[in-house]
Amino acid sequence: MSTLFIIWLVALFALSATLGYAHIRTKRVHTLAHARMPNDFSEFIAQELHDISLYLKRAAHVMRPHGKQAVGYAVLVSRRGYDMFTERVFGRMEVTKGKTTSFFLKHISENKENRDRGEDIPVQ
Repeated sequence: MSTLFIIWLVALFALSATLGYAHIRTKRVHTLAHARMPNDFSEFIAQELHDISLYLKRAAHVMRPHGKQAVGYAVLVSRRGYDMFTERVFGRMEVTKGKTTSFFLKHISENKENRDRGEDIPVQ
């Protein structure tokens, strides 16, 4: 058998399996299929708009975390772009060393000295 014929047979089997499944499923839910039949075009439009609104609500609920992450990334990139723009236009701003950094480094070194003074730990 050629490869094309095998692909054709697999596709025929998939189509027949899908049609069989759909036929069995429609026989099981025969009453529900007729309950949603619209009487005129306005009912059809109303039902479709209702279904679309439900789908959009579900999609928005699912996509909300991804949207938050994308917005956060966009804000981060725009801030970096704004910083790069201001640096190129106005030059780099000179930032003086803050007291906060030196305060924390001083606090860490004092704690280290106090800890080392209390115990006799051999240095390796």
